[in-house]
Amino acid sequence: MDLSSLLSTVISPDSINAISKNSGAKPSQVSDLLSKAVPLLLKGMQQNASTEHGASSLAQALDQHAASNTSNIGSYLSNIDLSDGAKILGHIFGGNNSKVQSGLAQKTGLSAGQVGSILSSVAPLLLSLVGSKKQSSNTGLGGLGGLLGGLLGSQSSGGLDSLLSSALADKDGDGKPDILGKVGGLFGF
Repeated sequence: MDLSSLLSTVISPDSINAISKNSGAKPSQVSDLLSKAVPLLLKGMQQNASTEHGASSLAQALDQHAASNTSNIGSYLSNIDLSDGAKILGHIFGGNNSKVQSGLAQKTGLSAGQVGSILSSVAPLLLSLVGSKKQSSNTGLGGLGGLLGGLLGSQSSGGLDSLLSSALADKDGDGKPDILGKVGGLFGF
């Protein structure tokens, strides 16, 4: 599985229709947002996996979500727990979650609320798909960054890299992205 096959699953007609219905956004807007946001989410997860504790927490979350039945994506997304998705986003982007969502809203013409709803819908699905890939490839903690990097390949997120770079900056100079010090719980660093 690479980014294009992951995106084709996440941006399937069934998933787009379910997310569109839940968020009130047009299907074309959902598709546009997800094509920009999925690489950012994967890069955020890859950054989380760059520390031993982060990799351990991420592996646990991936394993937990890999058990989800995503065989009928439309049905899965129609019944998604948006509060779980919002927590996942908070763990991936930390204290910069609002900034990332606002940046995506500006890039796509959606409201920040719609972006939050759409990303909260897709975050558990993404963890499930990546978790299944982790399990099928028998990837351990040390290989999570490589697994996520392999999914990303050489994908550029069209100017959104700077948004994520800003969110993952190390302004205090401790060698870790500043959001790692602010994130607790599932990906608590």
